[in-house]
Amino acid sequence: MNRQSETVTNRAATLFLLGDSISLQYSPYLRKMLGGKYRLVQKENPDEAMRNLDNPTGGNGGDSRMVLDYLLQREAAGVMNEDALILNCGLHDIKRKSDTRNLQVSPVDYESNLKQILALIARCNIPFLWIRTTPVEDERHNRLSSEFHRYNQDVEIYNGIADRLMLEAGVPILDLNGFTRSLGDGVYCDHVHYTEAARAQQAAYIAGFLASYMK
Repeated sequence: MNRQSETVTNRAATLFLLGDSISLQYSPYLRKMLGGKYRLVQKENPDEAMRNLDNPTGGNGGDSRMVLDYLLQREAAGVMNEDALILNCGLHDIKRKSDTRNLQVSPVDYESNLKQILALIARCNIPFLWIRTTPVEDERHNRLSSEFHRYNQDVEIYNGIADRLMLEAGVPILDLNGFTRSLGDGVYCDHVHYTEAARAQQAAYIAGFLASYMK
């Protein structure tokens, strides 16, 4: 965090959070918990994304291909200048069409996309944190979602890929997956999203991590 400590003196550090609908739902709580010390910013048009959380539009970062494309656009525009980037993708990558069971993004492509994201962020010299993809309850998800299915086995595989790459690159990892599992039963409000109480707890976990990291 040398760059952050050198540049952030008398202003709030800017933290750019880019993730899926899970992050859109806990971010209002996180923003309040960070207070005036840190300024949390996100991808444009979060309200558009909230109209259909399963369809990644607007502020929803979507799968790893979408995240990579978005970051490449920001790099080309010369606006990758935040004090830190907080990133997650994976939940949309593991979508399987109900009829074909084909993954939206294969493990090989997921790894390739993450490697390109890591290279881009290194070029931009921005401190970077990775958030592990939250768990899926197979029976609940696939009973309530007819268009596509998800399986927690895929969550674990894709988290494993990301874990390895982030550890190799020296990127701090926030284990939101493990934390969310520790909350126990009754945390889902639909097939994969969380109750207001669970969102607040997820935000508190991330805020606590950031308080230590940003020091």
